Amino acid sequence: MTKNKKNVILVLGVLGLIFSSCLIFQTIREIKKASSALVSQREKTILLEKKIKALEEINKNYKNDKEKLKKIDGLFVKTDEPISFIKFINFLRQTEESCQVSINISPPSLQKKDSVPYLAFQISGEGRFIGVMRFLEKIENSPYLIEISRLSLRKVVSKEKTLPKKLGFNLSLKVYSFPK
Repeated sequence: MTKNKKNVILVLGVLGLIFSSCLIFQTIREIKKASSALVSQREKTILLEKKIKALEEINKNYKNDKEKLKKIDGLFVKTDEPISFIKFINFLRQTEESCQVSINISPPSLQKKDSVPYLAFQISGEGRFIGVMRFLEKIENSPYLIEISRLSLRKVVSKEKTLPKKLGFNLSLKVYSFPK
């Protein structure tokens, strides 16, 4: 073989080696890129599976606690639903009748000072001591979320000695309304 042929074979061999190494490195780079994309997709799939399981758990808990949530919802007077408000006023009137006290209810005002809005009521009335105490107990144990913010009691003096002694009261109530 001549020297020229050896040089040509050597140059072609080096060029072949360079070309094959470039091809190998390019293939390795694409494999790395594809594997990182595959790992990323796998992580996304695992994350989505965890979210699906969490949502299924929340849905299961919601179904289990649905009745409790309805009861909690019922504690609030809904200011935008007159029926709920009327039910509360009827509750006060029924309590008044069952405890044998007479009450006057001032018109409510919606307050939004706290984080939860509430209706402010002023109730004044009078009755026998036991009836007033029963009325306050029923208000305290009412099916609504109520806070007695101020209470004052006073003895009512009657002109006739034959009438039973009465107790007068002024009551400030916060009736929490449904948060929007």
